[in-house]
Amino acid sequence: YKTGKKDFSFQLVQNGIDIQMLMYLYALQQNLFPGETCIPAGVQYIGSNPKTVSGKRSDPEEKVLIQWENETPRSGVYLKDNAILHAMDHTEERKFLRIKGNDSPFFITAEQFGKLFEQISDLLQKMGNALHDGKVEKNPIKIGSAYCSCNYCDLKDYCRHETPRDVFAVGEEQTDA
Repeated sequence: YKTGKKDFSFQLVQNGIDIQMLMYLYALQQNLFPGETCIPAGVQYIGSNPKTVSGKRSDPEEKVLIQWENETPRSGVYLKDNAILHAMDHTEERKFLRIKGNDSPFFITAEQFGKLFEQISDLLQKMGNALHDGKVEKNPIKIGSAYCSCNYCDLKDYCRHETPRDVFAVGEEQTDA
Protein backbone atom coordinates (compact mmCIF):
# COMPACT_ATOMS: atom_id res chain seq x y z
CA TYR A 1 0.00 0.00 0.00
CA LYS A 2 1.23 3.47 -0.90
CA THR A 3 -0.11 6.73 0.48
CA GLY A 4 -0.03 8.39 -2.93
CA LYS A 5 -0.42 7.26 -6.50
CA LYS A 6 2.25 4.78 -7.58
CA ASP A 7 2.69 3.67 -11.17
CA PHE A 8 4.70 0.51 -11.75
CA SER A 9 7.61 1.12 -14.14
CA PHE A 10 9.98 -1.48 -15.60
CA GLN A 11 12.41 1.36 -16.32
CA LEU A 12 12.62 2.33 -12.65
CA VAL A 13 13.03 -1.31 -11.59
CA GLN A 14 15.83 -1.84 -14.12
CA ASN A 15 17.64 1.15 -12.64
CA GLY A 16 17.35 -0.15 -9.07
CA ILE A 17 14.45 2.10 -8.10
CA ASP A 18 11.18 0.65 -6.76
CA ILE A 19 12.46 -2.89 -6.40
CA GLN A 20 11.14 -3.46 -2.89
CA MET A 21 7.90 -5.28 -3.76
CA LEU A 22 9.59 -7.48 -6.36
CA MET A 23 12.40 -8.19 -3.91
CA TYR A 24 9.82 -9.41 -1.37
CA LEU A 25 8.11 -11.54 -4.01
CA TYR A 26 11.45 -13.05 -5.03
CA ALA A 27 12.30 -13.81 -1.39
CA LEU A 28 8.93 -15.53 -0.94
CA GLN A 29 9.36 -17.49 -4.15
CA GLN A 30 12.78 -18.72 -3.07
CA ASN A 31 12.05 -19.41 0.60
CA LEU A 32 8.35 -19.99 1.27
CA PHE A 33 8.20 -23.68 0.38
CA PRO A 34 11.78 -25.03 0.29
CA GLY A 35 12.26 -27.74 -2.32
CA GLU A 36 9.08 -26.85 -4.20
CA THR A 37 8.63 -24.75 -7.31
CA CYS A 38 6.78 -21.49 -6.60
CA ILE A 39 5.61 -19.39 -9.50
CA PRO A 40 5.09 -15.67 -8.80
CA ALA A 41 1.62 -14.29 -9.50
CA GLY A 42 2.57 -10.61 -9.39
CA VAL A 43 2.76 -7.48 -7.29
CA GLN A 44 0.33 -4.61 -7.09
CA TYR A 45 0.61 -1.16 -5.57
CA ILE A 46 -2.66 -0.04 -4.03
CA GLY A 47 -3.15 3.55 -2.91
CA SER A 48 -4.05 3.67 0.77
CA ASN A 49 -5.16 7.28 0.70
CA PRO A 50 -7.73 7.49 -2.11
CA LYS A 51 -9.61 10.61 -3.05
CA THR A 52 -12.73 11.49 -1.16
CA VAL A 53 -15.88 10.73 -3.08
CA SER A 54 -19.08 12.66 -2.86
CA GLY A 55 -22.60 11.44 -2.94
CA LYS A 56 -26.05 12.11 -1.58
CA ARG A 57 -27.25 10.74 1.74
CA SER A 58 -29.88 8.85 -0.18
CA ASP A 59 -27.28 7.08 -2.39
CA PRO A 60 -27.02 3.35 -1.70
CA GLU A 61 -23.86 2.39 0.15
CA GLU A 62 -22.86 0.05 -2.67
CA LYS A 63 -22.89 2.92 -5.19
CA VAL A 64 -20.63 5.04 -2.98
CA LEU A 65 -18.28 2.09 -2.34
CA ILE A 66 -17.97 1.42 -6.08
CA GLN A 67 -17.21 5.08 -6.70
CA TRP A 68 -14.62 5.06 -3.89
CA GLU A 69 -13.09 1.83 -5.22
CA ASN A 70 -12.75 3.40 -8.67
CA GLU A 71 -10.80 6.31 -7.16
CA THR A 72 -8.27 4.02 -5.44
CA PRO A 73 -5.09 3.99 -7.55
CA ARG A 74 -3.59 0.60 -8.52
CA SER A 75 -0.62 -0.46 -10.58
CA GLY A 76 1.56 -3.53 -10.85
CA VAL A 77 3.00 -6.41 -12.83
CA TYR A 78 1.26 -9.78 -13.12
CA LEU A 79 1.86 -13.29 -14.39
CA LYS A 80 0.36 -13.73 -17.84
CA ASP A 81 -1.80 -16.71 -16.91
CA ASN A 82 -5.59 -16.49 -17.19
CA ALA A 83 -6.22 -18.91 -14.30
CA ILE A 84 -3.97 -16.88 -11.99
CA LEU A 85 -5.44 -13.58 -13.17
CA HIS A 86 -8.94 -14.93 -12.59
CA ALA A 87 -7.97 -16.03 -9.07
CA MET A 88 -6.62 -12.52 -8.40
CA ASP A 89 -9.66 -10.80 -9.88
CA HIS A 90 -12.74 -12.85 -10.72
CA THR A 91 -14.61 -9.97 -12.38
CA GLU A 92 -14.97 -10.14 -16.15
CA GLU A 93 -13.72 -6.58 -16.60
CA ARG A 94 -10.83 -6.96 -14.08
CA LYS A 95 -12.06 -4.21 -11.79
CA PHE A 96 -9.54 -5.04 -9.07
CA LEU A 97 -6.44 -5.30 -11.27
CA ARG A 98 -7.56 -2.41 -13.47
CA ILE A 99 -6.07 -3.89 -16.60
CA LYS A 100 -8.23 -4.37 -19.64
CA GLY A 101 -7.64 -7.11 -22.18
CA ASN A 102 -4.86 -9.68 -22.28
CA ASP A 103 -2.10 -7.75 -24.06
CA SER A 104 -0.93 -5.40 -21.33
CA PRO A 105 2.84 -4.84 -21.07
CA PHE A 106 2.30 -5.46 -17.34
CA PHE A 107 1.50 -9.13 -18.01
CA ILE A 108 4.74 -11.11 -18.10
CA THR A 109 5.60 -14.79 -18.33
CA ALA A 110 7.19 -16.89 -15.57
CA GLU A 111 10.43 -16.78 -17.58
CA GLN A 112 10.28 -12.97 -17.69
CA PHE A 113 9.71 -12.91 -13.92
CA GLY A 114 12.81 -15.10 -13.61
CA LYS A 115 14.88 -12.67 -15.67
CA LEU A 116 13.53 -9.74 -13.65
CA PHE A 117 14.44 -11.51 -10.39
CA GLU A 118 17.90 -12.28 -11.79
CA GLN A 119 18.41 -8.58 -12.63
CA ILE A 120 17.29 -7.55 -9.15
CA SER A 121 19.51 -10.17 -7.49
CA ASP A 122 22.53 -9.01 -9.53
CA LEU A 123 21.75 -5.39 -8.75
CA LEU A 124 21.45 -6.08 -5.00
CA GLN A 125 24.72 -8.01 -5.04
CA LYS A 126 26.49 -5.10 -6.78
CA MET A 127 24.98 -2.62 -4.32
CA GLY A 128 26.04 -4.76 -1.35
CA ASN A 129 29.57 -5.19 -2.71
CA ALA A 130 29.87 -1.44 -3.31
CA LEU A 131 28.77 -0.69 0.26
CA HIS A 132 31.16 -3.31 1.61
CA ASP A 133 33.99 -1.69 -0.37
CA GLY A 134 33.09 1.72 1.08
CA LYS A 135 31.75 3.16 -2.18
CA VAL A 136 29.10 5.56 -0.92
CA GLU A 137 29.83 8.62 -3.06
CA LYS A 138 27.16 10.89 -4.44
CA ASN A 139 25.75 9.36 -7.60
CA PRO A 140 22.26 10.72 -8.17
CA ILE A 141 20.27 9.62 -11.19
CA LYS A 142 17.47 11.12 -13.22
CA ILE A 143 15.17 9.10 -15.44
CA GLY A 144 13.55 11.52 -17.84
CA SER A 145 10.87 13.47 -16.02
CA ALA A 146 9.62 10.37 -14.15
CA TYR A 147 12.22 10.21 -11.41
CA CYS A 148 15.10 12.16 -9.88
CA SER A 149 16.84 10.73 -6.83
CA CYS A 150 17.66 14.26 -5.62
CA ASN A 151 13.94 14.85 -4.98
CA TYR A 152 14.03 12.31 -2.14
CA CYS A 153 17.44 13.17 -0.64
CA ASP A 154 17.57 14.74 2.81
CA LEU A 155 20.87 16.42 1.89
CA LYS A 156 19.76 18.02 -1.38
CA ASP A 157 19.93 21.54 0.11
CA TYR A 158 23.59 21.03 1.07
CA CYS A 159 24.79 18.91 -1.82
CA ARG A 160 27.03 20.48 -4.42
CA HIS A 161 26.34 17.87 -7.06
CA GLU A 162 25.61 19.77 -10.23
CA THR A 163 23.38 17.51 -12.30
CA PRO A 164 22.19 13.93 -11.78
CA ARG A 165 23.20 11.58 -14.56
CA ASP A 166 20.29 10.94 -16.90
CA VAL A 167 19.74 7.23 -17.53
CA PHE A 168 17.18 5.44 -19.60
CA ALA A 169 18.22 1.80 -19.35
CA VAL A 170 20.36 -0.37 -17.13
CA GLY A 171 23.99 0.72 -17.27
CA GLU A 172 23.49 3.08 -20.20
CA GLU A 173 24.10 6.79 -20.07
CA GLN A 174 21.74 8.90 -22.13
CA THR A 175 23.61 10.82 -24.79
CA ASP A 176 22.57 13.80 -26.86
CA ALA A 177 22.39 12.70 -30.46
